[in-house]
Amino acid sequence: MAASTVSKDSEGIYTELASTKQDGYSTLGHTTLNSSRAQHTERLCKPCPEGWEQFSSKCYYFSTEGKSWMNSHRDCLRRGADLVIIESDEEQAFINKYMRDFNWIGLSDLETERIWLWVDGTLLQKNDWESGEPDNHYNLDSVKYSGADCAITYPGENVWLDVGCHLPIPFICETDALLL
Repeated sequence: MAASTVSKDSEGIYTELASTKQDGYSTLGHTTLNSSRAQHTERLCKPCPEGWEQFSSKCYYFSTEGKSWMNSHRDCLRRGADLVIIESDEEQAFINKYMRDFNWIGLSDLETERIWLWVDGTLLQKNDWESGEPDNHYNLDSVKYSGADCAITYPGENVWLDVGCHLPIPFICETDALLL
């Protein structure tokens, strides 16, 4: 039977899935080798890159570095992912468990004011805005600014806020998990 191995580059991004013949069987994340010389379990394949967290069929990267929304979007793309698209209350609750600060999500009205689109181009359906949001304003050091076109999720809460896209804020990337 064939066992799968995954190759990844120096940044932890999966680059290749290979198969070699061995006396063993694969399960998600583990391969058990059967032989008279050794019986041990060896991790050959993981559903998410190292440093990412899995929820359902997705993998999530929680950055600690603050970047603008656009640079966060580019960073996620470079990792083979994109800014997170939150599709359910369960997904939002999962994200809240790992957040330490405000985080960019993949939602903006950059193309057309008040038309909120996810990074994949889909129109916002699920609505988790904080009361009074989105209001196209944000406060920074007790000063009110306009031009809030990008969304963040609020730590410990199931709510989103619109803020200025230029602000250096940590971000969340999302990609499909490797399911064998």
